[in-house]
Amino acid sequence: MNYTNYIWRILALVTCFHSLSASAYEYGFVHVPKELEPLRQQLIVNPRVCLKQIEQKLEQQKSLVHQTTETKNITLLSNQIGALCAYRIDNIDLAQHYINLAIGLAQEQQHQAHLTQAYIVAALILSEDPNRSSEAESFIELASVNLEKLKIFPLPNMRFQLQKVIARFMQNQGKSNEAKNYLLKAKEEAYTSKSVTLRAWSEALLANYYLTNNQPELALNHLSEADLDDLAKPTSESLFLSSKVKANIAKVYLDQGELAIAEQFQQDAIAHAVELGNPDLQAEEIATLANMAELSGDIDAALVHYLNAKDIAKSNGNIPLLAQIELRLGQTYMEFSDYTPALVHLQIARQLFNSIHKPNEVLRSLLLLGELHISNQENGLAILQLEKAEALANTMGLTSSHSKVYKLLTQAYEKNGNYALALEQFKIYHSLNQQYQQIRNELKREQFKQHYQYIEQAQRLSDLTREKAIAQQQSSFQQLILVLVCVFGIMLLFLFLVTRQKLLLRNASVNGLTQQLNQHPVTGWQQLAHCDAPLNGLPSVPAPSANSTSILLLLSIEQLKTESQHTLGFEQRRILIKDFVDALMLSIEESYQLGHVNDQQMLLRIEQHQRSPQQLCEQLMLHTQKCAQQLKIEIKIAIGTCVSPFLTKAKDAIDDKGMTEVVWLALEGAQQLYAHTQTNQWVELTAMSGSHAAFFCTNVTQDVKQAITKGLVKVNASADKNLINW
Repeated sequence: MNYTNYIWRILALVTCFHSLSASAYEYGFVHVPKELEPLRQQLIVNPRVCLKQIEQKLEQQKSLVHQTTETKNITLLSNQIGALCAYRIDNIDLAQHYINLAIGLAQEQQHQAHLTQAYIVAALILSEDPNRSSEAESFIELASVNLEKLKIFPLPNMRFQLQKVIARFMQNQGKSNEAKNYLLKAKEEAYTSKSVTLRAWSEALLANYYLTNNQPELALNHLSEADLDDLAKPTSESLFLSSKVKANIAKVYLDQGELAIAEQFQQDAIAHAVELGNPDLQAEEIATLANMAELSGDIDAALVHYLNAKDIAKSNGNIPLLAQIELRLGQTYMEFSDYTPALVHLQIARQLFNSIHKPNEVLRSLLLLGELHISNQENGLAILQLEKAEALANTMGLTSSHSKVYKLLTQAYEKNGNYALALEQFKIYHSLNQQYQQIRNELKREQFKQHYQYIEQAQRLSDLTREKAIAQQQSSFQQLILVLVCVFGIMLLFLFLVTRQKLLLRNASVNGLTQQLNQHPVTGWQQLAHCDAPLNGLPSVPAPSANSTSILLLLSIEQLKTESQHTLGFEQRRILIKDFVDALMLSIEESYQLGHVNDQQMLLRIEQHQRSPQQLCEQLMLHTQKCAQQLKIEIKIAIGTCVSPFLTKAKDAIDDKGMTEVVWLALEGAQQLYAHTQTNQWVELTAMSGSHAAFFCTNVTQDVKQAITKGLVKVNASADKNLINW
């Protein structure tokens, strides 16, 4: 199994099946009378069955001759639970119907607590629809106003729900920083309550935020805080949460390449789902385990898991999950060139997605069917499928799938011998792909602009508040000065000194926190793990000039231990890494910039004068051996290197983010050589002088790999480069 397939399967694992959503009401944290407790439990265990029971309950309530306040409350809360059940199974129209009924009843009864709860649920439902964001925002405002008036209802839980829903709304609006702030507020409310499970939910929501933002280390910290395995009597809520938490821990380890550990946590997630008796959750977690088995190469086990998950999803009527599993089965058979079952499963998946009106997934199915027919030399059938995909894509706006339609049509027409049409489709593909990339870049710039405007507005508001406070103080002082000038002077001086001291302390605290965030706690060098393009995060002084050539190195410590083979511990290991880095940098005479990707990986940029990347790597390896002798340690390193700019004819063709991908590929090659030899290794990637920028215009990682295969990028290594599996 090659590395590219491995990465794509991990992406499929993340995108095909649901992750822990930012939710809680919909998982049972809703207050109901004892009569509705069985329905609340069913909301957690099986919302599809719960919906049927809600319908029966509402029919019973209608048949009652005398409607008391209590029976009206039962009807109101039954509608709320019905809305949450429908939301859980993605039936948004039905969810809106139920919650509108609940809001009407609460307004009629003037029950402010139930009305506030209904407003929060309505905001939760509408926050998923970008076209109704203004309605969601109005419900959030109504809930906030009502919540300020409540005094006797369980406020920490309700405040937690509101802050969580606002965070969800902000995340869907692309306002990630604001979403994080509201999640932290939700955590404060959860810890105000006495509920251990609610506190665990708040940690799980923060973990999910960090997972979404590619910060697995921070996510893992919160996931460990969300662990409820020590509960003496697990509840339905805790079992559901535990299953989700274990599944997310599995994803973290999977992303880190720890497949065996990931599979163990996934098994734990399945065990919790089985104990809970939630068939949807069981099917979802088993399907994820199937994907892990596929990644490990155990195809037979993967197929067994997929088929088990399929049976559970089918028996419970979970059509969206069933369709996803059918799609994954089709992809699995495609990858191993088993044409007939791949065709059957993909066709079933397309029909299921059609039945539940999921045009994006229908398009995915059609693209896979087209790809399958092309691989089986059925170019005519491929063209038919792709023409359907083209018609569907034209109704959906510009997406990456839209451009892929024309890419596959180009292949189909070319293999069918119709070169004129193939050229025409390729031109459309190229044009759409450029437009899509331009739109994505514009979106990123717009998000940055919005974030900057948010900071600017906050600063302006802070200035106005400060000016208003000063004006009020001056007015008070003018009145007091007529009475007691001397006393006021002393008080003013004292106030000034105290304020100044507080300001100095606050600034020192802020500077300290900023330094902790941006600098490695032991070495003091720049932290790059949070940077989208690590090269941009390197220290700005000294920086290479615009026209100069520099050498990029990504150095990874593959092995670090003492000569006595004793365990090191966390702090001692970091100290040894600091001593090693300090000693190694003393050997470099040129100007350089250094930053940490993590404790064991460092990114280095050095101005290139007389030495080549190979000479620099050999010098670093020689000094590594000397450092090891001086520090009495055993250390092995791998170095990936390249020259920046990478393309001599088009220096701006590959940006800093792309250059990070190039040097990372070189490091992965060096790590593979180290795995074979267990000795220090380096790999250098050099673009040949004839390499054109057009070849590197899409995905830099894939383009460089193809360029290596075609001889457009030269590989220079300290060992046999044939050992590297690109």
